[in-house]
Amino acid sequence: MAKVTARISGVIVDNFYDDPFFEDIINKGIITPASRFIFQVAQATDELEVRINSFGGDVFSGNSMIIALRSWASANPKAKLSIVVEAIALSAAANILAMAPKSAHVSVHENSLVMYHSCTTFTAGGPGAHKDAAALMEKINGGIISMLEEK
Repeated sequence: MAKVTARISGVIVDNFYDDPFFEDIINKGIITPASRFIFQVAQATDELEVRINSFGGDVFSGNSMIIALRSWASANPKAKLSIVVEAIALSAAANILAMAPKSAHVSVHENSLVMYHSCTTFTAGGPGAHKDAAALMEKINGGIISMLEEK
């Protein structure tokens, strides 16, 4: 079987953007809807190459992409999985790289940049809104840290 290449380019966005209206900016690599990436991963059987050149984006969409990669690797234990950072893997894209299945062969060029940071958000409202947002961010960060500790 042929190698399947799944690309993570531009900003990782919610599935809402996987719509014909956004096709031009998807094809230009400005955004990557999680559902598009997950579909590409599902097409692979023997060999999957993931190419990352992304500033990151939506953490929940990134988590969906991580789960898809891990599920694919579990379902295809003899298949070859390689991950290539073309230039940048920042934020949620760095999470995908860091939490990739252990079986993945990872290539990061010496001039590439990988950067992770705590999740961020904007809130508006009273103290309750800010406390809720802070609690959600702690939960998100805790989940990411737990997944990294598994590695």
